[in-house]
Amino acid sequence: MQRCHIIPDSLGGKDEPSNLVLLRERCHIDAPNIESKSFMWDWIRANGTSFYDTFWQTRAAKEYEFIYKKSFRQELQERDMLTPRDLEKFVTIPMVRSVNHFAHPWKNDSTNAGLLRMRLEEYDKKYGKKRQKRKVLEKRNKNLIP
Repeated sequence: MQRCHIIPDSLGGKDEPSNLVLLRERCHIDAPNIESKSFMWDWIRANGTSFYDTFWQTRAAKEYEFIYKKSFRQELQERDMLTPRDLEKFVTIPMVRSVNHFAHPWKNDSTNAGLLRMRLEEYDKKYGKKRQKRKVLEKRNKNLIP
């Protein structure tokens, strides 16, 4: 955790508790540097996540959707990844090689989105884009409707 000025020191923000918030290093780097307390708090609320350190996976998923014009969830559904066992098969596919950008100790959003895509490609090679479960469920549902 790092001490972050709500209004930056360089913009006249005071080095006192009412102008400080604790942020993780990556969030601190991405935080807005403007003279607006309300915007800073809006940004913190908008970027908060309910689970520890899931923010970056969420950003990678948004980057993925921006690049491919469909959500990562849609990609999983297209591959009939409907059960925890299916997802377990997906996450056990070995990660491809990647490096961190410049001297940062983490991967950026586009690298993480690329890793998602490459893992999907490996999944397709190993398991194919089968829709068997979906077809079975659709058929079962049709039979239930009079």
